[in-house]
Amino acid sequence: MLPRHPVVSTYQVTNVLILVDGSETSSSALCSGLAICQATGAIVTALAVYKPPEDASEPGSLAPPSGSSRELLLAALDNAHRQAESWNVPVTTFLTEGDAERVVPDYAKDRDHDLIVLTLRNDVATRAAHADAIWRIVADAHCPVMIARAAVSRPGRALTLS
Repeated sequence: MLPRHPVVSTYQVTNVLILVDGSETSSSALCSGLAICQATGAIVTALAVYKPPEDASEPGSLAPPSGSSRELLLAALDNAHRQAESWNVPVTTFLTEGDAERVVPDYAKDRDHDLIVLTLRNDVATRAAHADAIWRIVADAHCPVMIARAAVSRPGRALTLS
């Protein structure tokens, strides 16, 4: 039986970590995370994790999309910064090196983030490995993890990500 009055959560979102990699799907995570931050007054950190080319082919990794380089990730962080400013959300950007599935939970815990936002890729070829890596982040995270739905364009519907 549902309660007669709305249930109000006491969980407060104040510090959100959003994983970005320059892909279209990470843009969905960024917009979802920024919407939460704008609504709650939370601050955001956009995090990009660079995996050196010699390690990027490991199966099950969250390596950035093929062709990604440090420069592409820096551009993604710059875009995240501009987007956050346009939403009037305080933002910090950070680029680090390693395996995202190991780095993200530790980074979030060490910096007191209370929500992690990321998304699944639409690429069928890497979806299973990507989902496995995301599941490891969910399992190891000290805080809630929101998996934002990737933007899907449908005939007759406009899609806006900013």
